[in-house]
Amino acid sequence: MSSAGTKPVKPNKKKKKDPNAPKRPRSAYIIYCNDMREEVKKANPNAKHADFMQLVGQMWSNLSPNRKQEYNDKASTSSLDSEPRWEDS
Repeated sequence: MSSAGTKPVKPNKKKKKDPNAPKRPRSAYIIYCNDMREEVKKANPNAKHADFMQLVGQMWSNLSPNRKQEYNDKASTSSLDSEPRWEDS
């Protein structure tokens, strides 16, 4: 008997990650979050993770363009450091 209305199950076609692949460089926002983590945690010790991320996101939105540029510069220099360097054999 075939059951009406059911679809056949498709296998998961998601590719597996290469464990040896280089990690992506951190963005300016992530660097800012890491810098502000302790300060925000001290000011809001009972904040949940979602509340913490909302606070940091608001702080990032209100950050001056000059300060954002500092973090963008840090991100661009860190991306140069994280590029894989291939050795000639």
